[in-house]
Amino acid sequence: MGTIKVLIVGSYGFFTNSLVQRLAKEGCEIYMITGKNTKLKGRGLPRHINYDFALDDPLIQNIIDSIGPDAMVFIGSQDNAFSWNSNSDAAVFNAAISNVLTCASNAGVRHMIYLSSTDVYGTDYETPVTEKNKPAPSSIRGLTLLNGEGQCKIYNDNTGLKSVILRLPMVYGPQANTDEKLNFVSNCFLFGKMGVPFECDLDMEYKTIFIGDAVDATYRAIANTSIPNGTYNVEGNEYVSNRNLIEMAEKISGSKINVVDTKSAGKGCTCNPVGTLFQKATGYNPIVTLEKGMERNYKWVTSNLGTLQENYAAKKKRGDSAAWNESKKRMKEIGKGLLAYVESLALCAIACLGTYFANDLTMLKSLDFFVIYIIIMSVVYSVTHSYISIFLSSIMYVVMKMISGMEFSEVVLDYGTLIKILFFFLVGILVGYSKDRLKLRNTELTEEKAALQEELARIYDISERHIQIKKMFEERLINYDNSIAKVYSIVSQLDLLDSEKIVNSALDVIIQIMGVQDVAIYVKSNEGLYRLSGASSRRAQKMRNIINLEDYEQLEGVLLEERIFVNRKLDPNLPSMVAPVFSEQNMIYMIMLFNMDFDKMTLYQENLFSVLSKIIASSFEKAYRYQSDTKDTRYVPGSNVLLASAFTDIVKTKLDGTGHNIADFAVLRTRVEDSSQLMEKGAALGGILRDNDYVGLSEKDPNELLMLLNNTTEKDLPFVYKKIARIDLEAEVVSLDEYRN
Repeated sequence: MGTIKVLIVGSYGFFTNSLVQRLAKEGCEIYMITGKNTKLKGRGLPRHINYDFALDDPLIQNIIDSIGPDAMVFIGSQDNAFSWNSNSDAAVFNAAISNVLTCASNAGVRHMIYLSSTDVYGTDYETPVTEKNKPAPSSIRGLTLLNGEGQCKIYNDNTGLKSVILRLPMVYGPQANTDEKLNFVSNCFLFGKMGVPFECDLDMEYKTIFIGDAVDATYRAIANTSIPNGTYNVEGNEYVSNRNLIEMAEKISGSKINVVDTKSAGKGCTCNPVGTLFQKATGYNPIVTLEKGMERNYKWVTSNLGTLQENYAAKKKRGDSAAWNESKKRMKEIGKGLLAYVESLALCAIACLGTYFANDLTMLKSLDFFVIYIIIMSVVYSVTHSYISIFLSSIMYVVMKMISGMEFSEVVLDYGTLIKILFFFLVGILVGYSKDRLKLRNTELTEEKAALQEELARIYDISERHIQIKKMFEERLINYDNSIAKVYSIVSQLDLLDSEKIVNSALDVIIQIMGVQDVAIYVKSNEGLYRLSGASSRRAQKMRNIINLEDYEQLEGVLLEERIFVNRKLDPNLPSMVAPVFSEQNMIYMIMLFNMDFDKMTLYQENLFSVLSKIIASSFEKAYRYQSDTKDTRYVPGSNVLLASAFTDIVKTKLDGTGHNIADFAVLRTRVEDSSQLMEKGAALGGILRDNDYVGLSEKDPNELLMLLNNTTEKDLPFVYKKIARIDLEAEVVSLDEYRN
């Protein structure tokens, strides 16, 4: 399988970071659209390209078009950017999934994985539920995720975008780094160690799933493009309650956890979903038990306890600081509002005094202090305070008239008073409205400038990512470990016509391409057993020299189906991987890899090994046909005895292969009294020796027969001598130095 381009849509966090690590191990090209949450960073993750764009940004269309992903993963329920505490999260989420689905459909993406949650089932189920049960979410999170599922189904039914929806249980396990939002189990252990009260609903029940299993399920949905579209429950660990998890955490850590029971039943999933459908579609099965997973989680918490405690203290301090800052902000806003009213009253008083004393000063009589007051308030505070200043000015104008000796009724009915008040309204409204228009226009220009700057930054961001992608492809073309050119140059070593040489070359090729030092090759004998034909190291000889496949049921069931065996259970008595080599529906060779790093036991390596074994099988086929066609030039006619030159070539091939093939072998000689007995004794030797041993003539002595015994050490020779003595012959060891000259 070629390299898969995967585009992850969602912020960095507990699940996303682990998924990136798994995809990198599988050899995928990884791209991310991480939203605008700059607090969550992918520190320490394998190489990938990320775009910091809001998920509802139309420019996502350009990003998806330029990447052309084979599969997209919408993180959804596992996205730490959503707290699910308010309807605003639901609105943002709905806008994001709608925009992403539209852009993906327009870009021609054919495979979308949407991560939902078992929260969509709600709390009304007393028996295990399957995908056929109708969801009845009882929380904002469940409702929002279910709405996302509905949008995926609409696009699946009406466009070419195939949607696979995975409903995951509660995910727990070791985190990729300490900056992530901690999962429930991590918080259990951390709060227990710190002695801090831990709030939860003890009676809430659900299934759990270890992070490695959850990521494995997601990868299988990505890599298996033939999986039918639809909704799948992902199987997890046993059905538990928060009370059970707390008790297990206390048992594992040895620390008492100070639990505060919130009794908030009904806000999450309290049902027992089963994932049989997904298991049948992908072969997925959870590997890590709840107890083992929690032990790993505890080990991670204890190894990072200092950092986690510092993060908790810093978060609490930020929370206290944020609350204080929010209070200060509100007080400042209240103070600013009160200050405006105080200023308005003060200016009004000044206007009254100015008007009162202006009657005694000729140079000030022409000034209207109330109009000045209205203009100042309108310019500084816009329309709202212009109305207040108009009202106060009108009242104080009437009061000033009454102070000058006029009655209230006279002032009110005075035509000049009405004209004055109308003038106040005209000035205040015109100035205030103009100020508001200028302020609005200035705001629009500022926002437009900010939007243009943001768009320019995004263009630069896209350009920078494209440059990174270009450099990545250039490096891959030059240095990629498994590039076509490099693989071809390596496997061309298999272009041989001698099966013994192919065994040696196959060991070398496998070591170079698979990156494993311990390789063994077993060949099938006439008795149906498999004998060691070649080994690259002593550690590759940990299994017996002769294997009856029926003794290894785990191997037999997989290999006879022409599949690669992967030792995922890490059984120390079995190889890490085994590939079968078939010829005409008959398994003639087994290629075994030992002591592989666990992070290399991936689907990518499995597929690479499968392709490599088929190339090796093709080489063996060609060699067997050649050797069959040229048998008369290698063997004494009508016998099983090799000609002297052919026998010598085989011994030298064995010696030449000792660089990588260290499988033991020995060469013996025996003499006959009359050369006419050579064929008779050669046939007799062939009957008592194994079918992967050789009998040949000697170049030095015409009355001498030579034997090449595979997988034979010095301690095996006495047994061989006894077998040869049964046909009235004596044998001795030939020094291999005779063939090195």
